[in-house]
Amino acid sequence: MTLHVLHAADGYEYLTRQVATADRERERGAELTDYYTAHGTPPGEWFGSGVDGLNDLLDDIHTENADRISVGDVVTEAQMKALFGEGLHPNADALIAELIDRGVPSEDAIRLARLGRKFPTFKNNVELFDRHAAEIAEYADTHGHAPSKEESAAILDRIAGGMFQDKHGRPVANEAELRNWIAHEKGKVRHPVAGHDLVFTPPKSVSSLWALAPNETRIEIERIVDATVKDTLRWLEENACFTRVGRNGEEQIDTNGFVATLYKHFDSRCGDPNLHTHAVVSIKTQAAEDSKWRAVDGSTMFRFAVAASQRFNAEVMQRLSTELGLELTHREIEQGKQPVVELAAIPRNMLEMFSSRRNAIEARRDELVAEYRAKYQRMPDAKTMYQLYQQATLDTREGKADAKSLAEMRAEWREKAAEILGGNEAVDQLVRDAFAAAHAPRPQRRSLDDDARAVITKLESKRSRWQLPHIVSAVQAHLGGETFPDLDTYRRQSIDSPTGRGVVGHHPTRGAARDPEASAPT
Repeated sequence: MTLHVLHAADGYEYLTRQVATADRERERGAELTDYYTAHGTPPGEWFGSGVDGLNDLLDDIHTENADRISVGDVVTEAQMKALFGEGLHPNADALIAELIDRGVPSEDAIRLARLGRKFPTFKNNVELFDRHAAEIAEYADTHGHAPSKEESAAILDRIAGGMFQDKHGRPVANEAELRNWIAHEKGKVRHPVAGHDLVFTPPKSVSSLWALAPNETRIEIERIVDATVKDTLRWLEENACFTRVGRNGEEQIDTNGFVATLYKHFDSRCGDPNLHTHAVVSIKTQAAEDSKWRAVDGSTMFRFAVAASQRFNAEVMQRLSTELGLELTHREIEQGKQPVVELAAIPRNMLEMFSSRRNAIEARRDELVAEYRAKYQRMPDAKTMYQLYQQATLDTREGKADAKSLAEMRAEWREKAAEILGGNEAVDQLVRDAFAAAHAPRPQRRSLDDDARAVITKLESKRSRWQLPHIVSAVQAHLGGETFPDLDTYRRQSIDSPTGRGVVGHHPTRGAARDPEASAPT
């Protein structure tokens, strides 16, 4: 799982741009199978314990026209724009219109539809976007209406291309270079934080088997991944969803939980199989003590991100093993790095073939590292290495191709797999062998004290102080790939064992984040 800040304005549009409509809306409770032949991705769905608070606001105003929202309901683009673009109730359009019809002044109607404080505004003087805004205004004056999204984008591209040539003395080399330059200019624009984008991606072998398996099996894999995503989000709600009050926000208090939307995507930017879910968590949350809408404490979210990622990876693989009988294996990915738990049936050459996006990023990262060494005569430190990786990600990023149906993508993935395995029958045999193993968890004799000591030894080798999220993450990593019965219970006991209690003092429950500095004496 990765965690990124989502900014207001148009930060949400990536998630709604490729949603499959197929000239119809998804009914509540409709399955992903209904979108198998539709071009694009399924619509998002509402999630989180904080969703009920949205309906409380409607009840307080006694609205009749604005629809209530339930967990599992379909998310519309208008709702995303209201919540993540403007900090308003997702159904603000209908709510504001009804209030104005009642005679409420428009400014008051907007205020009543707002969830807590208004998003702050910043003065941004970025030439590219100042010139773009000026041309949009000129277009509207000339034509009597604003340009369409496509026309606005074309205007921006034209201005950007001219500015790039003026600065570099040459035209842009290709579409990717233009996009990267515009993205660089966007990075100068300061926007308020609207939420956090948590991206849940199972190991590549899971996406590979999902891409090639029969539909019935594919659906079972999706079910397990979806359930693990939601379980991990509930765990984060319990452990990391807080807000701050008081002078300079010195006091951290409980909330009623996340207001979030979930979007399922099928592929990477390079078109490889990449089953993943974007959990877009709004910055808006209700304080438990007074139900006022406040901001999620992002620092706690980031502190628990690695632990949540380890938890998701461990549990999704455990469930695939215990529920579908799939055998797991540990694979080294890079010397000195922690091994990755993968499905044993998927060969390494297939993982490499279906990882072209990652391979492109890492190749560019190596180039940037070489340039850094040549310039500074030393290797970059960890922080600089992360920045170089982020730069490599931008340098190799291309816009996603036109949306395809899942059926079309699966046909292409099967064709690629057949090329390296030796034909379609070999692909079918690989899938059959994966499930024929019928791997079953076996009882194990383990020592809680021994496992806890191993975790502490690992932590001591990396840091002099650690917080609760570090030990939770370390336990998840230590037990990764294990599939013995009652593993969930044993994992919790490992965190709360006598040795573990000497380290953190308590099990990670809702109060845990209030003691973030809990650590062992060293």
